Amino acid sequence: MKPFTYMLLTSAAFIGMSSSHAQDTSFICVADKAVGFGFDDSSKSWERRNFSTTSQYLINKKTDGNMGWVVKEIGDSIETVCEDGFGKYGFLNCNGYINFQMNNQSLRYIISHNHGYVVRDPENGFIKEGSVTPYLEIGKCSPL
Repeated sequence: MKPFTYMLLTSAAFIGMSSSHAQDTSFICVADKAVGFGFDDSSKSWERRNFSTTSQYLINKKTDGNMGWVVKEIGDSIETVCEDGFGKYGFLNCNGYINFQMNNQSLRYIISHNHGYVVRDPENGFIKEGSVTPYLEIGKCSPL
């Protein structure tokens, strides 16, 4: 076998192992920026807002034997379950309490939190206008 061909085969095997290994790696993700809307009680209107970027998330493969992943903000009990794993191009898409998307190649994520604006029912006390605010957050992840 020619050295160049051997080098290509070895590189392809390594890339395959790396890709497969990345499918099983847990991640920690840290927020960089967050923007959204907040309710101003005095004017009774929604306004653009910048939000704190202290959020950190753990992304782990499900441990119950089923396919999929779990996204959980550190310090919070709410989990978002991602039914499928990372796709062919490295994307993980999760929909639940938050909508979470991550790419295990770029190691970036984006979260949208859509509750608060469309979910309100002040007459029945379900949720007070402005008590939950919709936002969009971006950040970076690191393998654990």
